[in-house]
Amino acid sequence: MKKKLMNFVSNINNPLIKKTLKKLASEKQISLYQFNDLIAKNLSFAIYSNSEKASNLINEGIKNKILVENIPVIVYNSHIPTLSTNNHDLDKFDFSTIELVFCNDVAKPDASDLESLYQKISQQNPTITLMDNTAFPENHSDRLFKFRGLTYSIDSKTVLPTHFIVDFYIDELNKLVESFGKKIKMLDMCAGQGCIGLSVLNESKNIQNLFLVDINKFEIDQMKKTLQINNFSNVDVFHSNIFEDVPEQSQFHLISCNPPHFDVDDNQKITNLQRADKNWEFHRNFLGKVTNFLKSGGIVTLIENKEGSSIETFEEMFPKNLKIIDIKDVVNTQFYIIYAQKL
Repeated sequence: MKKKLMNFVSNINNPLIKKTLKKLASEKQISLYQFNDLIAKNLSFAIYSNSEKASNLINEGIKNKILVENIPVIVYNSHIPTLSTNNHDLDKFDFSTIELVFCNDVAKPDASDLESLYQKISQQNPTITLMDNTAFPENHSDRLFKFRGLTYSIDSKTVLPTHFIVDFYIDELNKLVESFGKKIKMLDMCAGQGCIGLSVLNESKNIQNLFLVDINKFEIDQMKKTLQINNFSNVDVFHSNIFEDVPEQSQFHLISCNPPHFDVDDNQKITNLQRADKNWEFHRNFLGKVTNFLKSGGIVTLIENKEGSSIETFEEMFPKNLKIIDIKDVVNTQFYIIYAQKL
């Protein structure tokens, strides 16, 4: 079904229609992939729904036998139709045995539904993982968010770890770290809430020291709280515009980067830092300076978005002493990873 849908889209000649249908097809496939991923990890999860779009997605998952009919579905409003044989009212649902709540496309602009969900979870299971494609309510602060065994401090001015993108990336970085065969120093650029670097540190035995770098001061504040919660001691956090405030003498075996992915302007304060790289200014500055912080033979990785770029977009930005050695697609998503090594 997925392949036929994308093939159909690729054969359309009208660019506008093609772009719209491609986006819809991609969103649908990504969401179904997320369900597959949760089941593969054997997580006990529930789905939250308060919109027709989310309802249709759940029905699609059941129809294609990705979801079983008795999957717990939490509904906020009575107008949501019965989605499975296991529908639950939010007020009556027991979160105590649930590891993760998947909430996709929560109806807007009414944020009270989401606020009610957060409050209910906070009362029963404050460390539950939220797989949330929406923003936290504006008045929310210091919520605990569970991701790959670590607990993160998150608020309305920070972004959430995204399982279906960074899980694969973290797994790849773990393999890369182990391939060094020794203790290494790692820097995580555009660290956000720190989930990429901290997951690698937590899951690999070969990280001697980790630097987390981000330009968003709210992310930095939350990262520091996260380090205290998880009792990490071999981590340094830097509030920095790229490498500006990273000590010049620092040298790393591995530098990972999850940069903004689109050559656009974005008026939203949080997503502008996360998404917008007008004229690829960040990429040019990062790639122009990264070898100054890499040991000889050191590796830099970037996770990028095919909807905003291709490898050809960045090739001319790489300095002569930084060679692209591999490119990998992130399975079932529009993301890809660039690997480059300092000569």
